[in-house]
Amino acid sequence: MGSPTPEQVRFVLDKVVADLRPPALVLALGRMGSPLFTDDDRACHQAVVDGCRELGVNLLATYVVTGNAVRELPDHLRIAS
Repeated sequence: MGSPTPEQVRFVLDKVVADLRPPALVLALGRMGSPLFTDDDRACHQAVVDGCRELGVNLLATYVVTGNAVRELPDHLRIAS
């Protein structure tokens, strides 16, 4: 299993929001490999930021979870998006 794609993440986001109507979300992107942020992580994060904005859901935090670490994507990436 590889890293999720932005399209997969957006599909799940749309389903969760449609079914549950949460006021806010915390997202964890799980993948194998290095705990360092990748371009794929940033692309998925951007898809979530954009999706939450479009759907009117507050994004509280986004994490990257690997076998060795759990790391929060820096807040400035979310704010700048």
